[in-house]
Amino acid sequence: EWHFRVAFLIPFIRHSNDGPALGEYIGAQERLKKVGSLEQRVLQVARAIPPQDIVYLRRILMRFDEPSINWAKSGLAKFFSTDEKKNAEGKRKFIEQYFIARNGKGE
Repeated sequence: EWHFRVAFLIPFIRHSNDGPALGEYIGAQERLKKVGSLEQRVLQVARAIPPQDIVYLRRILMRFDEPSINWAKSGLAKFFSTDEKKNAEGKRKFIEQYFIARNGKGE
């Protein structure tokens, strides 16, 4: 169920009303050279089916010191959904945010 998916990531991510979206945060960290290339990992999250997608996302988040993310701006409610269509929409938004931030276009 969706709450198990959320609980799996809670230790690695905080909510902040002023924080960036999850994809924006990861893309910005990569652009600023604070981590190596995460493109393959991000695409792996997008292609994976639940529950494996959350496992791959957790592996990405473990590289950071508990980022403060705006959950609503990130669309994580859809990402965590067990409904296939909503889950796909959440992943699409995550990928868009990541690539826009990684290339510095979102500023």
